[in-house]
Amino acid sequence: MSAWAAAELYVLTGDGAYLQAFNAHARDADVPGFASVGTLGWISLARHGQHLQDAAGRREAGERARAQLLALATRLATQSRQSPWRVAMQPADFVWGSNAVAMNQALVLLQGYRLSQQRQYLDAAQSQLDYVLGRNPLGVSFVTGHGLRTPMHIHHRPSQADGIAEPVPGWLSGGPNPRQQDLADCKGVAYASSLPALSWLDHACSYASNEVAINWNAPLVYVSAGLLALTPP
Repeated sequence: MSAWAAAELYVLTGDGAYLQAFNAHARDADVPGFASVGTLGWISLARHGQHLQDAAGRREAGERARAQLLALATRLATQSRQSPWRVAMQPADFVWGSNAVAMNQALVLLQGYRLSQQRQYLDAAQSQLDYVLGRNPLGVSFVTGHGLRTPMHIHHRPSQADGIAEPVPGWLSGGPNPRQQDLADCKGVAYASSLPALSWLDHACSYASNEVAINWNAPLVYVSAGLLALTPP
């Protein structure tokens, strides 16, 4: 968080002290998530660094940010090409909110495309979105109300209590999670599998695989809009 805040203040003010603070706190770019937002600072520097008045600082910040993001995007694009499902997801990525991991990976891939205009990054980002919309081992669109097979029993109290069979549309289900932390609360309801990409349960009891959260929906909206805006006609 400190690195991201410093990056935003540097972009806002051009004060080199904030760049020094960023350098002191920044780590190598990685896929952002709930507990790690430092990469968003790299993204801001890569996106807005050209507006800084300090030419030396602009060059330093921009080149480092570009190198960091392209290295990460290249790794994710390579993982995608090596996957039979054409997704960058690795077994360790199937955690609580794994679909948000997939969308945050896509967010990084979009940055790679914006910086390089190399189609491999755009195609890999599109493939990540395809994954959450139904091209996955479960054959389920994880976005409520979108697709032929979609979650009907998300862990979302307003959807459970509104007297309407269908859940509120547009929510991204958390996604497969082999750790299954909700087993004690889902007695009598079995997960389909314990394999990483198959460990999902469409039941309101399953907060570990079928919960919804605004910070999971945020990258879904960003990636959907980004692909719409950036994909050549």
